[in-house]
Amino acid sequence: MSQWAVLVVKVPAQPSRHRVAVWRELRKIGALSLGQGPGGQAVAPSATGRSTEDASRFQALFTASRSEDWTEFPAGCGKFEAELAKGIRIAEFTLAELEEEERGACSAGGRRACCAGR
Repeated sequence: MSQWAVLVVKVPAQPSRHRVAVWRELRKIGALSLGQGPGGQAVAPSATGRSTEDASRFQALFTASRSEDWTEFPAGCGKFEAELAKGIRIAEFTLAELEEEERGACSAGGRRACCAGR
């Protein structure tokens, strides 16, 4: 198995000339873009940081990103639970209505787990 260096670069979208300049310089030294490829391909490299600081920064970025996602869940759960309670109270359910409610209130994926864990 060969070893590869994985560099994740985050450059502001605007002005685009900065992003393009960075990409051109990286391409000159043989870099390969793993994003925006045609054909729905996936690459799952295994990588570690070059230092403990790299690992700490990556973990902090990941945690911050996931924390933002999870802050939306409780708000959706309350609405979802209220709709379910109303349906139970008036005994007016169809499978299609339940599926529609679930898609509407839990469209972000993990909300179902959030709602179930209450």
